[in-house]
Amino acid sequence: MHLLKKTLPLFLLAFSLQTSPVFAKTHTYRDSAEVSVTDAADRDLGIYLASLVSFRRAAEQAIPLIASQPFVKEAKLSPTEIRRLAYMLTQHKLSYTSDAETNRPLQVVHKTKLEYDPLKFPESMGQIYQLDSGNWILTKYRMAYESRLEVQIRDYLQQIQQAQDPAHRRLLRETQGAKLLKKYKADQLKAQATELANNDRFEQAIQALDQATALVPDYPVYGIYKAFLSWTGHGKKPGELSAEGGDAALKVFSELIEKHPQESDLYTLRAAVYMIQGTVPAEGLKDTITAVELDENNALAYLLMGILGPQADRTAIGQQGFEKACELGVQDACGEQVISTPKGPPRPFED
Repeated sequence: MHLLKKTLPLFLLAFSLQTSPVFAKTHTYRDSAEVSVTDAADRDLGIYLASLVSFRRAAEQAIPLIASQPFVKEAKLSPTEIRRLAYMLTQHKLSYTSDAETNRPLQVVHKTKLEYDPLKFPESMGQIYQLDSGNWILTKYRMAYESRLEVQIRDYLQQIQQAQDPAHRRLLRETQGAKLLKKYKADQLKAQATELANNDRFEQAIQALDQATALVPDYPVYGIYKAFLSWTGHGKKPGELSAEGGDAALKVFSELIEKHPQESDLYTLRAAVYMIQGTVPAEGLKDTITAVELDENNALAYLLMGILGPQADRTAIGQQGFEKACELGVQDACGEQVISTPKGPPRPFED
């Protein structure tokens, strides 16, 4: 029988897949986006829009490469899922606002360069679910959020451009513009949290994420990052898991679920915490059941159900979980019956 790996490094919140092949062929995709604003007061939103457009278009160029990979064909992924992989499987990202190409302060030019190395891609979707599930879920939220943001910022800038009355422009900036600037500042705080966490300054990183959540309370991503950092930040060593940290992560996920009770992925992530802790698998199993009730195509939740079922003395439902995960393209789950609780350190906190 093929067993899933027993050394899963933090099942729910691994933020990068890292392997080290001797030879690698890198595929590079570039994009440059230009946005014009009518007033310096809107420049930050111009920068925000240009960065979103530039990254999206660069990532979309990689879709044919991703779609051609054997593990993608085997899993029979949807176009949306393939696009999600294009967002998350970048090995290197260079993204910056260029001031050198224009002497006009009201024109923003943003450049993005993305690099992909197929030799560093996962061998299966099961590997992503095991090693990079946090990133898989976060990318889903991010894509939907940024898609909406593009439309909102474009509409706002167009309304500003068309407004003839100064009072009308001021009202637009104080309402729509102010809300969009909060989202821009929240993303800056998230980037700051990433840098702080990479320097093992977990407490300050969590504070930055709390500030980001306060600015955009309806966006759960900052809370998911906080849950990860709440766990790793309680370790005796940087990045080390602890029981205290696991309890802190459960608390954060429970708070997120209270705010977003219809989000299947949040129940899935909390179930993964229960699975790794290994103390109350029945609670984790209950979360997987809720997750698939909310989203019958949640393959990760079914995979977790397969793992947690035997741990909670519910072998039959566990077997059903594996079978459904297999039907949904998780080849690693096909034929599975028993899986040990994974152990190991978490993956590094990355953007």
